[in-house]
Amino acid sequence: MSDQNSKDLDNEYFGKLTKQMDVLLSDLLDTRTQLEQERQLFEMGPAIIFRWGTAEDWPVEYVSTNIETILGYKAEDLINGQLIFSTLIHPDDIDRVRQTASDFLEHDESFFEIEYRLIDSQGNYHWLFSHAMQAKSLKDGNKSFIGYVLDISERKKSDEQLKLAATAMESSVAISITDPEGTILRINEAFTEITGYSSEEIIGRNSNILSSGKHDKEFFKSLWSALDRDGYWEGEIWNKKKDGEIYPEWISMTVVKDSLGEVTHHVATFQDISERKFAEEQIELLAYFDPLTNLPNRRLYFDRLTQELSHARRTKNYGAVMFVDLDRFKQINDSLGHAIGDEVLIETASRLSKILREGDTASRLGGDEFVALIPNLGTELEPAFHNAGKVAEKLFAELAKPYELPERELIVTASIGIILFPDEQATSEDVMKQADMAMYRAKESGRNSYHFYRPSMQQEIEDRYELEQQLNIAIKERQFVLHYQPKVDAQGQIVGAETLVRWAHPKRGLVFPDEFISIAESSQLIVPISEQIIQVAAEDLSRWCEQGLVDEKFVLSINISATHFSMDEFEESVVGNLVLKGAELSRIELELTEGVVIKDFDKTIEKMSALSELGIRFSIDDFGTGYSSLQYLHRLPINTLKIDRAFVKDVVTDSGSQVITKTIISMGRNLGLELIAEGVEDTSQRKFLEAHGCFQYQGYLFSRPLSEPDFCVFLKHPFDIDDESIVQPIG
Repeated sequence: MSDQNSKDLDNEYFGKLTKQMDVLLSDLLDTRTQLEQERQLFEMGPAIIFRWGTAEDWPVEYVSTNIETILGYKAEDLINGQLIFSTLIHPDDIDRVRQTASDFLEHDESFFEIEYRLIDSQGNYHWLFSHAMQAKSLKDGNKSFIGYVLDISERKKSDEQLKLAATAMESSVAISITDPEGTILRINEAFTEITGYSSEEIIGRNSNILSSGKHDKEFFKSLWSALDRDGYWEGEIWNKKKDGEIYPEWISMTVVKDSLGEVTHHVATFQDISERKFAEEQIELLAYFDPLTNLPNRRLYFDRLTQELSHARRTKNYGAVMFVDLDRFKQINDSLGHAIGDEVLIETASRLSKILREGDTASRLGGDEFVALIPNLGTELEPAFHNAGKVAEKLFAELAKPYELPERELIVTASIGIILFPDEQATSEDVMKQADMAMYRAKESGRNSYHFYRPSMQQEIEDRYELEQQLNIAIKERQFVLHYQPKVDAQGQIVGAETLVRWAHPKRGLVFPDEFISIAESSQLIVPISEQIIQVAAEDLSRWCEQGLVDEKFVLSINISATHFSMDEFEESVVGNLVLKGAELSRIELELTEGVVIKDFDKTIEKMSALSELGIRFSIDDFGTGYSSLQYLHRLPINTLKIDRAFVKDVVTDSGSQVITKTIISMGRNLGLELIAEGVEDTSQRKFLEAHGCFQYQGYLFSRPLSEPDFCVFLKHPFDIDDESIVQPIG
């Protein structure tokens, strides 16, 4: 072989070798690139890659840099020991983590997994899932843990929500879940108990299977409009059970949307409120209608009179009030007995109703007093006067007919006082006072007649203006003083008192609130008066506590006016004045009327809740005057119900008062409220109340309202609650 051929062969060999090396180098570079890419992918991923030493506190030998994105820590701080991993684990979880790692090493298992909490750089705990296995170094044989960690906080939240949802589905409130078209997807056991439909019978059917047919299209149009607009609707609705029974329910409907804002489900929760509706109807019937004659009673009559006064002023249309009082009715009762007297009253009610038109109101105020409310008599005074006279003549003719009773025939006459409205009368009470005056003028004229009353209002306007000016002076000179009427429990212990304001007039002496409160309300002067009352009451209470005159159970009640309560700064006003005078807030109870509570109900809840959280108590005064509060009573932070004196007055002798009183007591006790009866004047009333579950009382049986010095004396003198005489130790 020539030298040239040998050189060619060598070149060919080295050329092939070079190509092979190039391929190997290229593969090596590709492998390193692939490893680097895989490492970068790990660094970008959701899993944090770890290698820990097996020594105590598990020193970190390697951690992927994405730990900074997930937990806020730098990898080098953990690797160089500036941060100790074990110290970041939640104190409640560290022992469990240590034990798991120890068991793994001891039993030489292939891997272990554990969930625990670890704090991030911002101080927030994350739930983590760790998967780790044991590795041995090829270089030195040292053992270590290698593995990954995932942040599972969101999954944990979802688990908790699922648990809550599962718990909610087992609640006593009925729940149904539908798709946007109303197809029922899921119900709970309470749904079956209320409607009678099992899950097998109802799931897959449209929710309109429950429709009662009692609501028109406009009702549902309004409902769905509100649901679309607000995502929520709550209210009363009538639905139908499986057996066909139609029942009322209180339902809350909520829209569920996905991340794109599309409606996915509707969730409804509801309760059968049949029993509550029945109780409301019974209370309304008993509270608004006279049980003997079935005519509207005083309360309902005054409601309607107030409405008619407003309507008459707005439309300039006259109406009339006729106050009817039977002549010498007491003689009928005394000579013939109350049974005959009741028959006369029932017949009088029937005749009164017979004469009146549809839209008029006949009412029994009590005893032998009746009243007729006759609106829309004309827009001119003289024709209205004439029309009222014609009604009075018809009524006299009807009453003049003999009363043919089962055992005898009677002739009954009446005296009638008539007043036309509106004539700038301020309130319905003013109208009734004037009608009452006219009726007494008829009696003075020989009975069996009627008399019109048309007073001039100029003097009243002047008197009102003068009184308002005097009230301004009284506020500046702090002329208002407080009297206190004790509240006593069934053991004769004084558990509180009601604060009652008096005006210490420099010329007229002590003026009672019924003479100035209405003017103070209308002129907005009631607010500074109320603030003075709160300050004085708080100061007196603090002094009694310091002197040891009252024990820890003693609570002082303060009446709150509608005008004061409606102020935006009401809470600050009350708390500021109480704290200023050093009163313990938990010893204060604010008394509100039903009318105040149900007006702007959401705002009422907000105000009452804010004060209740500070320890201030609330009571509802004159409870039983309406049923609106029954619908919302359970939603208010109320501590006490006060049973109106109108029910207590006849509770021993009148069946209607007994039923109302027992119903209120039962309802209050079921709601966990304290009950107190006002106007208790004799022992028989107190014993009736105690026998039926009312254990706190207020009234002349124990004491009239007392001045502060006299009240202090009263606190020092215990008495026997079973004493049959009226207890008034202060002369």
